Amino acid sequence: MLLAAVVLFPSLRFYDTFAPDAFGLPLGMRMNPVSAWKYGTAYLAGRSEARKDISAGILAIEDAGLLPGYERWDGPILRERFKIEIKTIAGSVVDETSIGHRDGYNSVSVREIDRRFGWDRVQTARGEALQEQGVREEQSIKELTKRLSSLPSEAKVITELIRADIDGHRPKDPAAEQRLAPFVHAVEQMVTDAVPDDTPAFELNISATLVPNSRPSFQISGSPNSPQSVSQAISNKLNAMPPPEWSEGSLSVAFDFLIRPPR
Repeated sequence: MLLAAVVLFPSLRFYDTFAPDAFGLPLGMRMNPVSAWKYGTAYLAGRSEARKDISAGILAIEDAGLLPGYERWDGPILRERFKIEIKTIAGSVVDETSIGHRDGYNSVSVREIDRRFGWDRVQTARGEALQEQGVREEQSIKELTKRLSSLPSEAKVITELIRADIDGHRPKDPAAEQRLAPFVHAVEQMVTDAVPDDTPAFELNISATLVPNSRPSFQISGSPNSPQSVSQAISNKLNAMPPPEWSEGSLSVAFDFLIRPPR
């Protein structure tokens, strides 16, 4: 038993972290009594707070894990149609206490929402909000691509879509886009230089990751008919790119290119 304990001891931290998911325990919990106590205590506190809010005429759903400054996608439609608020109780880092409070609160509030409006109606409205968000998201990406791309629409290589985020946030102000533009233009130029005029048509996808004072890393994929020699030439050029001037944080950019057929 002593030998077994010595052998198994290094794995306890791994077990404590990953076993809860295997056993179906809530996010943030650990496989120990202290974690269970924290979750259970917060769960009861959440139920109590929900009852107080309902008595005060407040209908809400608690959420955790949202990035600072971001509203949940269904927030506006729930507020407008049902007077239901989204209460954010934790940011991107959650633990047993925040998740327990959320689960306890929502176990009471969702039941009351169902009694008043019917949860099916609420879910239908949330589906509409998700669809509207998808449309807005697609339009926002198209507008960003139009502002950032330096390639003319009649060129051999055109940029169809550009998706970008800095530290998990999409750049929203013109100044951030201006700082991003040189890197985007450099990638576009390297792709253009590596594609001969007689290259057949194909689609190209490039994902780039950039952190300050480092070379960017790239992942490249293309349609099944993409010429291997051209893809390799593009990869060689991109991987030889010197570290660009960048100090904003972790940058992720995804490019969707279209290579047109020979004229």
